[in-house]
Amino acid sequence: PTPKSYRFLGGSLRLDARPAVRATAGLEAERATVDALVQDLPRVPKHVPSVSLAVDARMAGQSGEAYQLEVTPRGVRIVGKSPAGVARGVASLTQLLHVEAGQHVIPMVAIHDEPRFAYRGLHMDVARNFQSRDVVFHVLDLMARHKLNTLHLHLTDDEGWRLEIKGLPELTEVGGRRGHHSDPLAMLPPAHGSGPDPADPHGSGYYTAEDYISILRHAAARHITVLPEIEMPGHARAAVKAMEARTRRLASSDPAAALEFRLADPDDRSRYVSAQGFSDNVINPALPSTYRFIGHVMRAVAALHRAAGTPLQIIHLGG
Repeated sequence: PTPKSYRFLGGSLRLDARPAVRATAGLEAERATVDALVQDLPRVPKHVPSVSLAVDARMAGQSGEAYQLEVTPRGVRIVGKSPAGVARGVASLTQLLHVEAGQHVIPMVAIHDEPRFAYRGLHMDVARNFQSRDVVFHVLDLMARHKLNTLHLHLTDDEGWRLEIKGLPELTEVGGRRGHHSDPLAMLPPAHGSGPDPADPHGSGYYTAEDYISILRHAAARHITVLPEIEMPGHARAAVKAMEARTRRLASSDPAAALEFRLADPDDRSRYVSAQGFSDNVINPALPSTYRFIGHVMRAVAALHRAAGTPLQIIHLGG
């Protein structure tokens, strides 16, 4: 989007050597982004323009993501109302910079900008079409470049459960795999073009606890909030079938544990058909075990966010 205030000062700043990058404490990630932008320029023992990054909480603007960006013959100066504001200013610098004949060229401008919308999100449905942790990293990098600030990560649905939950391995062993199998509780059926092979990386796969924590940290370093979606009570076939597999596994050895997190009642005679044609994809709200399951999963997700240093503020339930 066009910045709130943009003024072209005339001419361009041309860098043929690596500038000095100065940043106040707390802006290490933003400094690293600038360093990466100019890393292909040579280091020379002479005075060159500098890039300075700073925070000024008194800056005008209603959003903490407000920033000022000035490019003059002396160099580049970015001041944000918060570190997130500095990050958005660095994203604008990235957009302005281009290369000509081995020089980094930046138009001389004065920009004062802040977002029009507090929530600027991207929805990524890894439940239906799984993507690896590294792909999510790449998407987060692109989101930061375009100044988006919320990744709505759709982790569960009828066709997949993509997050490791301690104590409930079936969620990923069964709900995290799609393919053909003679046992209907061994894995989920193919969907969305994933095919019969359970090794297909878009039909099968999940994030380990360590993967998810690393995604949260990668996002936080770019001032992006991860909004996890745990779909319920509908669109929950992956969870329902996984917990049926758990019930079967424990039925003979520990009957009480077998029913602890069950989500379907075998005596339920109600009938329904979902938009996708499923008649077995709804968590039963009449079972006490349903609420034990929800509590266990929510506590586990919150614990992963705490471990990443990004406390869980909000969760999406689909609907």
